Amino acid sequence: MEKLSNSDLQVLVDTLIDKLNKDNFKPNIIVAASESVDHLASKLSQYFSVGYTHIKGGHRANSNNILLQYAYSILRKIKKGFFRNIDSGDNHLLRISRKLVMEIYKRTDPCYVDENNSSSNKIFKKYGLESSILIVDDNVFTGKTLECVTRFLVGKGFNKEKMRKATITAPYQYKPDYYASEKELSFPWNPVGI
Repeated sequence: MEKLSNSDLQVLVDTLIDKLNKDNFKPNIIVAASESVDHLASKLSQYFSVGYTHIKGGHRANSNNILLQYAYSILRKIKKGFFRNIDSGDNHLLRISRKLVMEIYKRTDPCYVDENNSSSNKIFKKYGLESSILIVDDNVFTGKTLECVTRFLVGKGFNKEKMRKATITAPYQYKPDYYASEKELSFPWNPVGI
């Protein structure tokens, strides 16, 4: 898995912006699918000169990086304890960790959202229910987090037809409306080795 530098990330953000411009989609509000992608939402909001917020919540298995790190550490302990003589390597453990996270995603249901996020409520009131919304995340596994945010916004009264989803990378089957890469990438904010 390729570890991105900040300059690599900026190139991918620029690619995402180019795709949005090519499609003539100009959001009124940028919504980060979690706090961990505030930096991406901030960059996009600066470019489009619009407000942004994040949704606290998402899929029950929301923090895939934390889950992946946890699965990876468990498998490393198992390897040390039981498989000392088997050379499975860290890449093999990382692949197994990802599969484990994918299985968790498949078996957990949906959404939870902290509706007491006052900054989100202020942004939503300021721009109104007919706003064009861009929902952003760094990467996408199954699309459940993006769908949770979409359902939450529709429940608030926003028009689903005026929403688009964007991620930096979409290496799996689910593809959002916009993405910059199909590669599996490790972001600068990810824990080492993930």
